[in-house]
Amino acid sequence: MVKLGPDDVELDDGERLLRTSDAARSGWEQTLEDVEAMARDRAESGFETLVLTSDDTTPKAPDSDDADEWGLVYIVPSNQAEEYEDFAEDVAFTETVVYQATSSGHAFVVTECIDPDRQRVLFVAGTYQLQYAAPLVEAALERGEMYTHVKKLDGTDVATVAHDDAEQFFPDRDTYTAYSG
Repeated sequence: MVKLGPDDVELDDGERLLRTSDAARSGWEQTLEDVEAMARDRAESGFETLVLTSDDTTPKAPDSDDADEWGLVYIVPSNQAEEYEDFAEDVAFTETVVYQATSSGHAFVVTECIDPDRQRVLFVAGTYQLQYAAPLVEAALERGEMYTHVKKLDGTDVATVAHDDAEQFFPDRDTYTAYSG
């Protein structure tokens, strides 16, 4: 599959990111290329795959509001949310692999959620500003767990995936906490 273009993803934060530094723009474009290549590789190995992309991702700490929800919150377009509904029937994502890079104050992350029994792999790609991540990083590493929440723009829940290894998401605590004020 080819790189996603402006006609494929229409979220304001992504457009803003693409207008920022060349390094940040390049990081997001590279992330989109990489996630499509990963999905292709898994499909060639016999897995059914789905890619969700969010250029509006928020690192949300447990004490950020009254909700019990914390982790990385990804906002996805309605068409991707609809694809997920069909894809996720009876899945149990029991394995997680996290790929990430940082550049120009942004984290670029792809979370691979695997259901080996049903041979399905969900890829969730997003980007967020490192300056907002420190409270989540500290809480996730302290608790030893992490969550991926996918929502539509109107706030409707699409998916929540629990991960039992927070260190995959934040392998170098200092990378994230260095941006906290």
